[in-house]
Amino acid sequence: MSLRLTILNRSSDGKFTPPADGWYHLVPRGTYSHEESGTTQVLDDKAMESLCNRFDAESAQPNFAGLLIDFDHFSYDPGKSSEAAGWLQKLQRRPDGLYGRIKWTDAGESAIRNGRYRFVSPTWMRSDCEPVSGEDAKTLRPLRLDSLALTNSPNLRGMAPLSNRNTDPRGAAMPRETKPTKKMKTVCTLLGLSPDAAEDAVHGEVAKLQNRLKTAEEASAPLKNRVTTLEAENKTLLEAQVETDLVIHKHRIPKGQEAVWKGQLLANRGNTLALLAGLPEAKPGATEATPAGRLHNRETAGDPGQRILREADRAARQRGAEGEAANTPAAKRLAAAIRNRATQLQSQDKKLSYTVAFQRAKKELETQNEE
Repeated sequence: MSLRLTILNRSSDGKFTPPADGWYHLVPRGTYSHEESGTTQVLDDKAMESLCNRFDAESAQPNFAGLLIDFDHFSYDPGKSSEAAGWLQKLQRRPDGLYGRIKWTDAGESAIRNGRYRFVSPTWMRSDCEPVSGEDAKTLRPLRLDSLALTNSPNLRGMAPLSNRNTDPRGAAMPRETKPTKKMKTVCTLLGLSPDAAEDAVHGEVAKLQNRLKTAEEASAPLKNRVTTLEAENKTLLEAQVETDLVIHKHRIPKGQEAVWKGQLLANRGNTLALLAGLPEAKPGATEATPAGRLHNRETAGDPGQRILREADRAARQRGAEGEAANTPAAKRLAAAIRNRATQLQSQDKKLSYTVAFQRAKKELETQNEE
């Protein structure tokens, strides 16, 4: 017994129009023979319930795009195009069978509206069927809908897969089984499944991997934020260390080249410090001639900037206020170096108070400048 399911009715103006409610009749009730396999298909209440429930379960999975609707079941033939005519989005049970809502592609919608295809054909795999109790072994009940197809020759004949399509126009029968390709077997093995695992099992494992990836990305977000914070703190600490280095090695750095050496220290502090240590140290206080030819006896011991700072401190204590000498560039540079060194000492010893750290830094830098 063959079946013809018209999915579009011709209107009075001769055009083909979709059903008014948008639901297409996809699977009918009844018992239908399958000549090629010598089996009988039983589409009763139990079959309708299982077909509908299995579709609902699969459509609830993440990233479900819809059940494929192709042209003449060509997606089962490796030598032909698997172009989609549409995607089944919803399935509904009614007294005369199953109805579905379909999201058509441009090619599928054009094909049905122009009348090039007028019928729909359901497909189920032999492995998705069960024997009907009390009947012979060749009477089967479909339990899962595998795909649908637009066709002009529907008769529920294909069973492995049950393509419900006549034999190939050249006389060759449709393939009895769709074997997993070598590539798909490899994918199944990588997912920890058997090489012949069902497609829905593969989809399930892929969904698990996607969920794990999403969870891992969410968990790594706080770590990324912490890394950003640590990088900013490390940059601040490095800048403080470099300022201290410039004060410690100022007698080795030629005048006017402070910015160049600072850039080198920030880029590669370890190698730059080694290079600075190998440079000769200029002796402070050397005599030099004035434009008028006069010789000035300059202080030969200690750092002029440090001397000015000490004089400013004494003057400030005497006046009870900060002296003008404390605002000289050398004094400001030394004061900044002391603060930076104090911050560095605190980062090395978390229990060290800022006052103690400041005193240690001041003593350390004053000693270095007086040597």
